[in-house]
Amino acid sequence: MNEYTFAQACATSLTHNQSPPIDGELHVWLWTASSVGDDSTTILNAEERDRCSRLATPELRRRFIASHAGLRQVLAGYLNGAANDLAFHQTPAGKPHLGDGTLRFNLSHSADVNLLAVATAEVGADIERARPVTSLASLAARHFAGLELEAMRNSDDPLHSFFQTWTRKEAVIKLVGLGLATSLQDLDTSPQGDPISVPAAWKFQKNCCWLADLATDLDHVAAVASGDKPHTVRLFRGE
Repeated sequence: MNEYTFAQACATSLTHNQSPPIDGELHVWLWTASSVGDDSTTILNAEERDRCSRLATPELRRRFIASHAGLRQVLAGYLNGAANDLAFHQTPAGKPHLGDGTLRFNLSHSADVNLLAVATAEVGADIERARPVTSLASLAARHFAGLELEAMRNSDDPLHSFFQTWTRKEAVIKLVGLGLATSLQDLDTSPQGDPISVPAAWKFQKNCCWLADLATDLDHVAAVASGDKPHTVRLFRGE
C-alpha cells in the first residue's frame, strides 16, 4: 500500500498563496482546530452559520468552524479569491463541489483534526481518531472483506489495522461519491500496491482506483483515494 507521512509536510498558513494542483498532482492538507480563529465564522455563508448554531455544544461548534472555515481558506488561496465568496454545490449523493468545477476536493474531520484532499479530478479522503472500539471483531466481520479481516486478525495491533482499513474504505466511498449506506464489505482494500478494484455495482467511471495511507504523527489514522495514480503528492500542515 502507498504511504505518505505528514512528518515531511510543509508547514503552510491556511491563508496561503500556493499554486493550485495541476493534472496528475494531489495536494493533501492537515490542520487542527487551533489553526483557525473562533472569529472565522465571518468566512462561513448563511447556511453554514445556521448549521453551526444548531450544534449541541460549544466544542462541536468550534470544530465545525475550524473544519469549514479552513476548507474555505485553503480553496480561496488556490483560486486567489475571497474565502466567503466561494459557492458550493452538492451531487445527488451529497458530495460537495465548487460551482465552477475548477478544483475537486474532499474534506474529512475527526475530533480537532481536519484532512483535505485537493486535485483537478475526483478525490476522497478520510481520517479517524484511533480509539477503543466495542465488539471490534464483530464490527470488522460485518464490514470487512475476507482478506481485510484476515489481515486485522494477524496484525500485531488489531485496533490500528481496523482503523486503517476503515479509513481506506471510506476514502474510496467518498471518491466515488456514494452515501454511508453503501456496503463496505463489497470493497477489498487489502491488495498491496496499485490498483484497488472498485465494485462494478458502484457504477464508478473507472473499475479501479489509487489508494494511499497517511501517517499523521497524531493519534489519528487517515487515507486518500484518487481515480488515477498521481505523479506528485504534496503534503501541507496548515497553521
